[in-house]
Amino acid sequence: MGFLKQVPLLFTPCLAVSMVTILPSKAATFASSEGNFLFTEFSQSPSTVFASFDGDVSAIAISESAKLFTEANPDAIFIVDPPVASNSSSSFALGETGDYLGTVESEATIRGVFDITAGTDFKFNFFGDLTLETSIDNGGESARASGDIFFTLIDTSNDTTVDFLSLVGNVNTPGGNDFIAYDKSENVALSNATNTDFNFGGNQEFAEADIIGSYQRYFANDTRLALVEVKRNRVVVSAVPVPEPSASPALFIASLTFFGCCSVMVKAKSNKPIECRK
Repeated sequence: MGFLKQVPLLFTPCLAVSMVTILPSKAATFASSEGNFLFTEFSQSPSTVFASFDGDVSAIAISESAKLFTEANPDAIFIVDPPVASNSSSSFALGETGDYLGTVESEATIRGVFDITAGTDFKFNFFGDLTLETSIDNGGESARASGDIFFTLIDTSNDTTVDFLSLVGNVNTPGGNDFIAYDKSENVALSNATNTDFNFGGNQEFAEADIIGSYQRYFANDTRLALVEVKRNRVVVSAVPVPEPSASPALFIASLTFFGCCSVMVKAKSNKPIECRK
């Protein structure tokens, strides 16, 4: 949870779990993706609110000796009075022994509609974090953790984006395309406490970011403004068959390919993203 551990808990976890033969032994493949976000100090209460979350897990034992544990844990809440909103989403997978494929996806969304009076400022504070971790034991295994957090403010009269903030990361072990990065529009202010950290390369990798900031914008006209925040976390772990030294010359070949992309199109002035990339 990072620094959000100091914030009062506003939600109760909802679990979606799949398990295939969990027995005590050394962990071989691990992937974890977790994101949290909290909105506080709104300048006014919303007229309507919405919160939703969903999780999906898949555990496939390719061989009888496979041991695999997968878990999705999303939640979301929006309180009207006093206005405060938060959501969390985490995906976790652990594989041991044998041949297996585990995939976990979780998502959490919150939405609030605010009726802004002409000649006033709309503002709020926010806190968020994203943590990605992967680990493998040998070359026959792979682990991937990815996540994205995005909030946008939309003028509902014409469905145009007024402002936004995005935080995206990916860790792939083994392999490249490892990064953690964020971007924002000009009315989103980040504090000096905002930071990123990462360790790319080898059999154990991680990337994490903490974001602390505020939003403030003056509205000259009456405006109905929708604040939408979406969080997605995905992990994949796999172990492919590896021939034994005494195996037949007719070797078994297995491959696993995973490709994911997340793109966001916004009509708002954007600062240059701050990015750490392998």
